[in-house]
Amino acid sequence: INARHHKECNERTRKITEKIGKRLASIGRVRKIMESMHERYIEMAFDSFIGVAILANAIFIGLSMDAEDPGGTSWLIVEWAFAILFWIELCIKLCLHGWRKQYCGNEACSNIFDAVLIGADTLQ
Repeated sequence: INARHHKECNERTRKITEKIGKRLASIGRVRKIMESMHERYIEMAFDSFIGVAILANAIFIGLSMDAEDPGGTSWLIVEWAFAILFWIELCIKLCLHGWRKQYCGNEACSNIFDAVLIGADTLQ
């Protein structure tokens, strides 16, 4: 009786441990999914912020075309602020995605175009 009882206890313990392991594994998967969603949410918010900055830059360029002195100090400061912001965006994306994903991934064409625009703006 003791050997059979001991075997049954071991079997129950194994089943309970297996269930706990499966639940912990599913919690780990849920955690990874939540972290991934959080990262995507942050990236979407960042991209939205940069989109607003691009729109503001376009408005600024339009206003500077009609300005009496578009080469004035205040115009140059704002122009450099936009340039610095866009360089920071480029550096952040490179740090997050790496060179290969940034310039060889799914969005390679638009990322290369973006980098060329930032470089051209800086050389201007």
